[in-house]
Amino acid sequence: MTGTEYLTRNLLPLIESIEPKPTKSFSMKAMGLGHVVSSQGILIALGTRYEKFWNQVITESIAVENQLPFDNGTDKIKVNNKNRQVDHFFSINDLENNKNVYLESKCNLDFDTEKKPESNAKIIAVKEELGIVFGNTQCGYYVPVLRDIPEEVQSKYRSAGVPVYGISDMYRWLDGKIPFTMDEYFDFILNVLGPVVADKMGVPLHKPTTERHGGDLDAL
Repeated sequence: MTGTEYLTRNLLPLIESIEPKPTKSFSMKAMGLGHVVSSQGILIALGTRYEKFWNQVITESIAVENQLPFDNGTDKIKVNNKNRQVDHFFSINDLENNKNVYLESKCNLDFDTEKKPESNAKIIAVKEELGIVFGNTQCGYYVPVLRDIPEEVQSKYRSAGVPVYGISDMYRWLDGKIPFTMDEYFDFILNVLGPVVADKMGVPLHKPTTERHGGDLDAL
């Protein structure tokens, strides 16, 4: 099976299953635009689909061991008496200390001033709890639509103790044992998923002119 065939079989159906819903914005409804598709709803759905897809890729990789679901049968772990969802959590098989990687999947890192510290604190708290249960654990955000994370973005989060990782980092963790190349992945997003999502949103498709797919901040 080629990389494109793998993506067509496993990623495309997830995106095609997204059902557009009318906006809930009172501002839009007041202007007679209540029928317009909610772009925010589609973006949220896209994020959950990428998360599900990459958990499948992680599960199938021989380089790591997916630790999800936990022994309780869910992707939630109790932290300070609250159940916290874990997006990605796996152990790297070829390391002597079996280092664990915990990631929160985010396609948009543009948090407001209140949400960003809260999200960072949640990741750190979950990391500490996972470390107690599973041992040495590193954490961070995972952006499944960027090849590499721009330094200006990385520096903002690194100072808070929560680094940001992109597709190139996932390839490094999985030791390249992924059934598609990075180029195939980003070409598929651009040329196959792009038209599908544009159709669901009812907007014309304008392809970006960047030569290197997945490296533009506009993708966030």
